[in-house]
Amino acid sequence: MKLSILKRINKASYKYLVFGIISLGICIYYITKNMDFCKPNIILPIKSFIHECIKLPDTINKLTNMQKENDILQSHVANLERKLKLIEQQHSICNKLNQNIKKFNALDQNNIEQVLGFEHGIFNSSLIISISNNANKEGYIVISDGLIGIVISSSDNIGLVRTITDSNLYIPVKTKSGSTLVLRGTNNNELVSVAIKQYNKININIGDILYTSGEGGMFPPNIPVSKITQVDLNKQEIKSCPIVELSNLEFVTLRKSVKMLVDNE
Repeated sequence: MKLSILKRINKASYKYLVFGIISLGICIYYITKNMDFCKPNIILPIKSFIHECIKLPDTINKLTNMQKENDILQSHVANLERKLKLIEQQHSICNKLNQNIKKFNALDQNNIEQVLGFEHGIFNSSLIISISNNANKEGYIVISDGLIGIVISSSDNIGLVRTITDSNLYIPVKTKSGSTLVLRGTNNNELVSVAIKQYNKININIGDILYTSGEGGMFPPNIPVSKITQVDLNKQEIKSCPIVELSNLEFVTLRKSVKMLVDNE
C-alpha cells in the first residue's frame, strides 16, 4: 500500500514538473518577444552612452589642447597687431620724410635759406631768414607752393622779409582767365583787392587761384599767391588767403626779382 501511494505522488510530481517547464518556456518566450528593454531602440542608445563615457577622457584632453592652441593663436595675433601698428607709424614717418625731401628738392638749392622766425602784428607781417655769405642779399622769397614775400633789409647773415600778408606790400596778380588786379595784405593772414576797375567785366570766382602778373618787375609772372575766399559785388572787393602757410616754414628760396636782373644787365 505504501508503494502505491509513492507511485501516485511521483506520477503527480512528474506532471507538475512538465507543466512547470512548459510554462517557464512560454514565459521566457513572451518576455524576450515583448519586453521593451530588450528591444534594439533601447539597447542601442545605452550602448552609445556607455561608449561616449569611455571616450570622455580623450574628449576632455582634446578640448584642453584646443584651448591651449587658441590661447597661443590669440597671443600671436596680438603680437602681429603690435607689429602692424609699428609698421604703420614707420610708414607715416617715411611719408613725411619723403614729402619734406620733395619740397627740399623743389627749392632752388643754390639759394636755400633757413627760416628763423615769423612775426605778425597790427602793423606788419614779417619773416626772419638766414642769408648765406655767397647768396644775394636782396630779392623775393618763394617755395615750391608759392610766393612768400620780398627781402626789405639784411644785416650780416640775417634778412628781414616783408610777407605777402603785410599791409605795406602791393602785389600785381592775375587769374587764369587773364583778369588782373592788385592785392594788399591785412596783417592777419588775408589779402584784399585794391583799386578794381570795371569789376563787373572781371571773371573771378571763389576758389580761383591768383598768380603774379609780372607787372612792375618786382616778381616774375605765374607764381601762385593766394586763393579767393570771398567776392563782394557791392564793395567791389575780393578777399583771398595765402597759398603758403607762413607760420610753418622751415626753408625758403631767395631769388632776384626781374627788376634787379634788368638793372644788373
